[in-house]
Amino acid sequence: MDPEKRISLRLPADLHERLVDRARTDRRSLNSEIIHLLEVAIGPAAKTPDRLDGVPAPHPAPQERTSSPAEHRGVHGGNR
Repeated sequence: MDPEKRISLRLPADLHERLVDRARTDRRSLNSEIIHLLEVAIGPAAKTPDRLDGVPAPHPAPQERTSSPAEHRGVHGGNR
């Protein structure tokens, strides 16, 4: 398993509430939901460089959510 980093993060109360609601809908912990959303936004960690010159290729814009919450649970498992 990859090492994990802990961070302290300040969020506006309304954003926190939206994240909690979305995590509950997707049946994930708040932490797992935030990780999922970040990976959707910036893409998963690459195992090899995107290009030989060391400059990563641009990532496509995140797509709208079209799948069901059940389809997302396989990415990080449910609550951790």
